[in-house]
Amino acid sequence: MQKWEYLYVQTLDDRILRVNGQLYGKYTVASPGTPGEPIHDFLNRVGREGWELVGVVNTYTNANETGLTTYHNLFLKRGV
Repeated sequence: MQKWEYLYVQTLDDRILRVNGQLYGKYTVASPGTPGEPIHDFLNRVGREGWELVGVVNTYTNANETGLTTYHNLFLKRGV
């Protein structure tokens, strides 16, 4: 029977914010900066490592004076 491992990714707008619950890139709660790499670059990179995107959930969208802020949860899996 096939066994899988899973990757849980949270995004902020078009960039990676957290991977498996760990902050990713230069973003920190105390000093927000630019989150990690763009989503499309991240997905291309992990796709070459065998990860497959299997689900996306829009968890939050906020409209404010600077525009929209959107958070997504991405779910990926690969065989082990």
